[in-house]
Amino acid sequence: MLTPREHECLGLIAARLDRTGVAPSFAELMAGLGLANTSGVHRLLTGLESKGFIRRLKNRPRAI
Repeated sequence: MLTPREHECLGLIAARLDRTGVAPSFAELMAGLGLANTSGVHRLLTGLESKGFIRRLKNRPRAI
């Protein structure tokens, strides 16, 4: 089960991928979610990954 914030983050990722074919950057997610720093984005992405909603490639920018 996703938290409301994780659901919002997943929606932003899906919308960006549909629109451009490229995943959003941490800065774009941070702005879209109204967060003050990238640690919040990292926490959300880690939660989504651990729950199986996304898969990230290590050491690759925008690799969602």
